[in-house]
Amino acid sequence: MSYDEDFARIRGVSVKKLYFGQIGMLAVAIVLLIKVVGLILVIALLTIPPFMAEKYANSLVQMMVASSLLGAVFTVTGLWFSYRYNLTSGASIIMVSGIAFLVSLVVDKLVEYGVVERISTGGRASYYGLAPNDYHKPHLHFYCKNCGQMDCLSPGSIVVDTEPLWKTYPGRIDKVEVRIDGICKNCEKRQTKL
Repeated sequence: MSYDEDFARIRGVSVKKLYFGQIGMLAVAIVLLIKVVGLILVIALLTIPPFMAEKYANSLVQMMVASSLLGAVFTVTGLWFSYRYNLTSGASIIMVSGIAFLVSLVVDKLVEYGVVERISTGGRASYYGLAPNDYHKPHLHFYCKNCGQMDCLSPGSIVVDTEPLWKTYPGRIDKVEVRIDGICKNCEKRQTKL
């Protein structure tokens, strides 16, 4: 609905009711947050968690749940710091969310500089690991579709010949990633017990 109102209307979604419901929930959230953190800091608390969650979520629902959980974690942690060190609650909450945001940006820069690599899970979500170098050879990853666990496979377990790809592709290839999807042994054991 937020992205394509016309398409939602064509699909039979009651856009007006949902729109006003969304505006109402946003108003309630702002009123509640103003009492906790103050007017200016509300904007930060409403924007930082969704920005961080968006990078790791595969769907809008996952992003909404993750950003709500991040907001709750930032709030509880900030209130704890406020109580423990006798600080202002609003500033403590935003300090915690700001530090988390800064860590997120640093991880993105480490990926950009090739120190860390982002390993895809098939959707928009991803894991992070040490980028291949002289001491950490490129290798395959096994991704469990049930529990989401990512495991490294030994570099020699499967040999992938990328040389023909490098020669025939009419452009620059920055990365070739091979991931094996399946069900891990723990999930398989749980399924056989049922």
